[in-house]
Amino acid sequence: MSTRSHAFESVFSVIHDVAIVGGGYAALAAAQTAAAAGRSVLVIDRQAALAWESGWAMSGEVGSSDGAGWKAWMESLLQRGAARAGMIDGALAEICAHDALRRCGARLLGYASLMDIERDGDLIRALIVGTKSGMRRVVARQWIDASEDGELLGLADPRWQPPGAVDRSIQLYFRHDHRPLPSTTVVACAALPGADLVWSPTLWSDESMVRVRLPAVGGDARSAWVPALAAVRDALPDAMARAVLTHGSVLPFPRYGAISSHASPAANLAQAVPSLSATGCATIAERFRLGELAAAALAPARRAAPSATVFDEPIAEPAAAIERAEVVVAGTGTGGGLAAIAAARAGATVIAVEPL
Repeated sequence: MSTRSHAFESVFSVIHDVAIVGGGYAALAAAQTAAAAGRSVLVIDRQAALAWESGWAMSGEVGSSDGAGWKAWMESLLQRGAARAGMIDGALAEICAHDALRRCGARLLGYASLMDIERDGDLIRALIVGTKSGMRRVVARQWIDASEDGELLGLADPRWQPPGAVDRSIQLYFRHDHRPLPSTTVVACAALPGADLVWSPTLWSDESMVRVRLPAVGGDARSAWVPALAAVRDALPDAMARAVLTHGSVLPFPRYGAISSHASPAANLAQAVPSLSATGCATIAERFRLGELAAAALAPARRAAPSATVFDEPIAEPAAAIERAEVVVAGTGTGGGLAAIAAARAGATVIAVEPL
């Protein structure tokens, strides 16, 4: 493992052996596997949310695997108090994921949006990304798409559409001022047709959670929060009388069924997209395995051979789309979000800009 310090070198000025798109467990496993094989690795993520399935989605669909990489990952979490009894602490897992990339020598490019690809025959030689400093070029010999929606695949083949999920789930967590808490309870919720709600205590004696499993299609998963909270309160009035909602999923966790194989649109592009698994992908452990397999598949694959002069080539700017509004709010945190809402309620046309 590499932990040595080096002089700074921009990710936009070197040719990487492997560039990986995505920030979830598939990307993490792919990066560690490729780095262990001696490859220089760059991970590119729109949100820089490593291990987001545990962190942002707070998923309890951990699963298990006999793979050495997964066992090593779980052991590292256990040593840091980030996992226990098959459950993962999402906040700590994200920190551990960043540390894992650092230790294996992989680099991370966050807050970069995929814009275009550059080809050399049937190979991808470069990826154009949009950043806060404008359009930039990432150059690599081989590529892995480990994004949730197959972002790189979509650029390589604009006709391709990602398969839909079987379902998606969110989790809401509560703190209680009394114990013991009731046992696991199935909660009915007529306001969420097709949803399954299960309330249960967690590992902490004064904490509980409700898992809300939603149909694959429908509205924003966050719109399920209020009806789910009302249903839990009605089903468990005593337990929820003095409970406080402490945190919940920012993103839903999708589960995918098995599909037939999908041919790669480039000879140096491997796939670790969860929706493209031939055996289905329903757990975090299965996502991790996808990343390992994708990195292994690159070993015998062809590699682009970009010249160093590629960095001197101009980048074509996309045509600008013109949007007009009376009020533009940059940033949708508490202040920005409330400002946008207030302006809209006052009758103004509003555009709120948020990179996340």
